[in-house]
Amino acid sequence: MLDDLMWESIPSNDLLFSGSAVMTKENMNELPVEDVQQLFVSRDEELNIVIRCVSIVNQGTSRIIDIKKRESEYLPGMSVKPGEIVINYPGNSYRFCQCYFQGYTGNYQKIEYKLSCYHAEFKSKRGEKVALIREWILNGSRTGLRFCGNGKYDYTKESVISGNHGDLIFPEPRSILEKNVIGRYLHVKFKDTAFDVSFLGNKNGPQWSENICISYFENYGRIPRIDERECIREYLSFFIGKRLIYIGESSFDENGNIVGRIIEKPRTYNYDIKFLCSNGAKAPIKDEYADLNHYVDAIQQGIDRFDFLYKTYDLESFLSAYWYSKNVARPFDLVILGSALERLVNEWYSEEKNNHDTVLIEKKDFSKRIRPVKELIEKIFEDTGYVERMKRSVDSINIMSTSEKFQRFFEEIGLPIGGAEKKALKARNCPAHGSYRNNNEKEVKEMQNMSKVYECLINRIVLKLLDYNGNYVDYGTIGYPEKDISCPCGDVEMR
Repeated sequence: MLDDLMWESIPSNDLLFSGSAVMTKENMNELPVEDVQQLFVSRDEELNIVIRCVSIVNQGTSRIIDIKKRESEYLPGMSVKPGEIVINYPGNSYRFCQCYFQGYTGNYQKIEYKLSCYHAEFKSKRGEKVALIREWILNGSRTGLRFCGNGKYDYTKESVISGNHGDLIFPEPRSILEKNVIGRYLHVKFKDTAFDVSFLGNKNGPQWSENICISYFENYGRIPRIDERECIREYLSFFIGKRLIYIGESSFDENGNIVGRIIEKPRTYNYDIKFLCSNGAKAPIKDEYADLNHYVDAIQQGIDRFDFLYKTYDLESFLSAYWYSKNVARPFDLVILGSALERLVNEWYSEEKNNHDTVLIEKKDFSKRIRPVKELIEKIFEDTGYVERMKRSVDSINIMSTSEKFQRFFEEIGLPIGGAEKKALKARNCPAHGSYRNNNEKEVKEMQNMSKVYECLINRIVLKLLDYNGNYVDYGTIGYPEKDISCPCGDVEMR
């Protein structure tokens, strides 16, 4: 089962369609492909899904001429509306969506079309109930999620042994050991169910990535919904310190037979996937061997709270910006981190009942106090035509600035902010408004330090929202010391 991480290891019989499996343009929405007799699917070196559609041409027909006539209409690299391929095969169905035409080659015998695909899935039409889903994940870490012990996985199959051996007479059903895998794993309870995380290293999957498998068993309670599983991956990513990259999943029935499979193109923000997987992990809390019990306890204790925050405060958008910023050259990541934090704070204000209005003074009180000022404005600007404009400007002075909203947010969640962090919060204005000078070595170094502090502040905020009590790793201080969550990050001299 673990070998199914790679698309290349899927049996070729699942990927080759010929003879009766004729595909027509009706099954290939908006794609410039007509009659196809064979379809091949594979992954390239970047794990992108590549589809080759082969059309056999009968010699002596005019069909090849028709193909050439389309050359001016469809050329490799042209923008074509993404299409979808749906194939009904005996007992199974196959679906390839977000397909893009990449061009074609041909001669008098056959025409070969090349497509790129973002999502492909196989489903059994026999109606077997899914008892297990295994998600295949890239970009794991040897340090993050090192897990508390070794797990032994035994896969067995029923076989028949015939013959005689002493007093034993065969045939007789025997349980034959098929595979035995030793590896690290983690079992996590989630709401009314649970899941397992298996560390695969780089032996099951591409060697340039540390790979992970997340297993959801029906008999644990239920298999979580797709949105819940996305939330779980983001949660584990945060504690690993690297964003897990989902590339597909395999579904099994209660007998261990594959009844479904999903293959996806890795979502990499257009960065090279090998580059992303080569980056080091920065777990927000200590994950070394001596701290594993605390590390795993923290993961278990915060997951249900994270699920609530993920939906309520739109952590999906917040964390997407957070992960993207890690691949941007410093200090320009400050602009992204600042925007992400501002969005999170605005979401928090809009949801918290006691802090719904982002004003300095309660609205009724302010309206009473400002009335004389508005009356005076009406007299002073009566002949300008801008009376209402000036009155609206007066109203705006009661609205909190971004820094004031940040300050109250930190106070409400109980997170003390130090001098280095305050400096980092202001530093995002420098690259955002064009005042950053790349030729000033001292300024460059200082701004890069601010980036580290801001990144660490984000970790503190998420941990605090998870009601975490304990130490975190201060990446804003040389040596990466551990500090209590209530202690600000950054070097003392930077405050």
